[in-house]
Amino acid sequence: MSIEIRSTGDILAALKNHPDWADAVFDALLSSQRRMDRIRQKILTDDLLRLPGEFKRAEEEWREDRRSILEAVRELGEGQSRLAAAQEKTEARVGQLAAAQEKTEARVGQLAAAQEKTEARVGQLAAAQEKTEARVGQLAAAQEKTEARVGQLAAAQEKTEARVGQLAAAQEKTEARVGQLAAAQEKTEARVGQLAAAQEKTEARVGQLAAAQEKTEATFRLFMESTQVFRKSILDVLRNHEGLLIESLVLAKLHNYLHRRISPVEVLEPRLVSRMLDAAQKANAISEDEHDSIAEADALAVGQDKGTGEPVCVAAEVSAKVNVEDVDRAEERSKIFLKAAQAAVRQKPAQWRRIFSAEPSKAFGLVVGRSITDEARGEAERRDVIFAKFRNGPGIEGL
Repeated sequence: MSIEIRSTGDILAALKNHPDWADAVFDALLSSQRRMDRIRQKILTDDLLRLPGEFKRAEEEWREDRRSILEAVRELGEGQSRLAAAQEKTEARVGQLAAAQEKTEARVGQLAAAQEKTEARVGQLAAAQEKTEARVGQLAAAQEKTEARVGQLAAAQEKTEARVGQLAAAQEKTEARVGQLAAAQEKTEARVGQLAAAQEKTEARVGQLAAAQEKTEATFRLFMESTQVFRKSILDVLRNHEGLLIESLVLAKLHNYLHRRISPVEVLEPRLVSRMLDAAQKANAISEDEHDSIAEADALAVGQDKGTGEPVCVAAEVSAKVNVEDVDRAEERSKIFLKAAQAAVRQKPAQWRRIFSAEPSKAFGLVVGRSITDEARGEAERRDVIFAKFRNGPGIEGL
């Protein structure tokens, strides 16, 4: 489906009906490098222009640091796993040595008890020997048996001492092994200290990366804010051009917006408006502030009321979206316009006869826009201010 474009109003209407075209139009407006350079010079500082490059460099540094951290964390995890396994083996071996030590101490206790019993028995034998010296002859055989028994006990004692020597050697080996385990434990603790230091360095690096990340995020936020400012400035320029375009089209076709109530309609030239206001101010009909206020009106027109045939004055306010302030200005300026016209006609009726067949007795406020707020619509109805919907052509909503 093709759309016929005859004016800028048609372009704006087409964009409103097809919002998806807006980006394409926006890109077309910014396609000229020369215009983009001028916009950048006015809106963006050198620091803001450098932000994309700095953001890219910060992102690359962040990615490199992140890879380094992940590698260090992986190596730390593997080292901790190996350390935990070695520690478990060390604890198991120490437990075995402790159990062996307990058995050794129990055996030595048994040997000590046996030794005490042996010494007691030898004491008894010595006492018996003294008693039996008188009976040496009779007890010679018994003595031989006793000596044989003592020999057996001596052999047993030698075996006991040999066993104790073996146990002492085993104890020395055990102590040497424990010493080795203690040395290994010290090395393990030293390794743990190194790992703790490496962990602290890693945490410090992570802190630096976190600070760099915050800086990157701040730079990105600044970039986004500057982009929003740039976009807003472009939209403000477009809205300003739209307002000027609507105002010029309304002035060219003001009769289309008033013909149901006022006809014919004539828009006063700035020269005539200036003469009328100066005459009214000299006659003290309007104040200087009122003079300045009505001079800011978007349009001043005169015509005949179709209901009574009497001359009337119209003060128009044009806005893309009509609000209560627009209604207030239209009503206030229409009243000032009526006072100024009446004063000018009274002073020189012949000079103003071409515009006013008689002294005007009524004035209308007119607001024109693409839309109107609900509050403004209610105020316009209450004050008999006319609202005309801008359609870039005929079409009016009378209030």
